[in-house]
Amino acid sequence: MARTVRDALLTALDNLSGRSFKRFRSKITDWDIKEGFNTIAKSLLEKAEPDDVVDLILNHYKECYGPELTVEVLEAIDEKQEASKLMKDLENGQQDKLCTAAERMQQAVTCGTWFQSPPQSASSHKMHFVDQHREALIKGVALVDPILDSLMSANLLTYEDYSTIRREGTSYAQMRMLFYKYVCSWEEPQKDVLNNALKKNNRILMENLGGS
Repeated sequence: MARTVRDALLTALDNLSGRSFKRFRSKITDWDIKEGFNTIAKSLLEKAEPDDVVDLILNHYKECYGPELTVEVLEAIDEKQEASKLMKDLENGQQDKLCTAAERMQQAVTCGTWFQSPPQSASSHKMHFVDQHREALIKGVALVDPILDSLMSANLLTYEDYSTIRREGTSYAQMRMLFYKYVCSWEEPQKDVLNNALKKNNRILMENLGGS
């Protein structure tokens, strides 16, 4: 029987130490939740076990946003290894097919398709280069600051956005936040700016990916 989203989330939380799980429950109530969703009340999480927490996450954030939120909180409490394992588990499971039509609409609005690119039909427009190679760019870009500088100069990021991204500890975490919090809602001209910044500051990576 195929693993479900719930299975993946529960495995991740079960793998946490008691101290880390307590930090997870505390952090998720203070997280900046995407528009359209409601924060889980602290009283519901105070004494909740892992399976209870997973149920609360899926009830409040559905399978379209709950996994993304879980990964972000795991990274925030310095459980990056568990976050990475969870992402791979979700990618292998391809579980976004379980969402209802209404949830898919909410997912599109909030950029919830974070672990898998949407299927492209023959009639749909071609995906932008940065969308096609999102995973490779997130993992491979080493020089993030010059890219953020370019995006700020183009008024695509505010100083607050810039500072928020830079507070992430690694280039991987910074690029992941950039893509899933900002780039996912941009139109083609804004993505072109990012593409040009990537070519300028990460030339070898872009050439290896086929970017001209």
